[in-house]
Amino acid sequence: MFKPSFVAVITDCWDENARARQEVRISSLLDCPTGVYAVDSDLSAAGMLVDVLDASNGSPGFVFVNIAPRNGEASEKWENGSPFGYLRYGDTRILATVDGYTLTLVRDILGLDWCTIFNIPEVVNIGVQQGFISKPSARDIPLSQFRSFDFLPRLAQLIVHEVALPTTQYSLCGAPSAFGFTGDGRSTMLLWLASSVERGTWLDHR
Repeated sequence: MFKPSFVAVITDCWDENARARQEVRISSLLDCPTGVYAVDSDLSAAGMLVDVLDASNGSPGFVFVNIAPRNGEASEKWENGSPFGYLRYGDTRILATVDGYTLTLVRDILGLDWCTIFNIPEVVNIGVQQGFISKPSARDIPLSQFRSFDFLPRLAQLIVHEVALPTTQYSLCGAPSAFGFTGDGRSTMLLWLASSVERGTWLDHR
């Protein structure tokens, strides 16, 4: 059974109440230290994700990324926000919304062009069958506006217990590149990322 040593949550839902609820829910289900870290956009999330992966050095753990607007174009593409993709960096498991820039830097730096995505109602039904999700919770999770609290911890719990889950391949090639962005202090980070690629330090855990 996979035993995570940490969970890092990158999210745009981060007031103190939301932070406390996420940390307690995740720690109670996965029995490991949890931190919740605030971002204000999918581009900020992309940068923080690669920094957190660098810090993890591929050690056993999870990184959750939940940046999912439900208005405008997003509401036309997805019924209740972006689906979650699943990728690995060494032994670090990534569960992240796939829309926008969120996964563009792991694509451009790590060469991860594909992920698998989950159908939330299908995962929830399997969680009920396996005894990990209650029937009252199962009715609410697919409609939740707080999926990093209601869904992601339970999905991670199923992954930890090696429950077989149906997935669909999803290409990351269609999203625009985050390279070249220079606002909000990101130019320094991107120069560091470029030098890391040249040194080959990001290729060790593919």
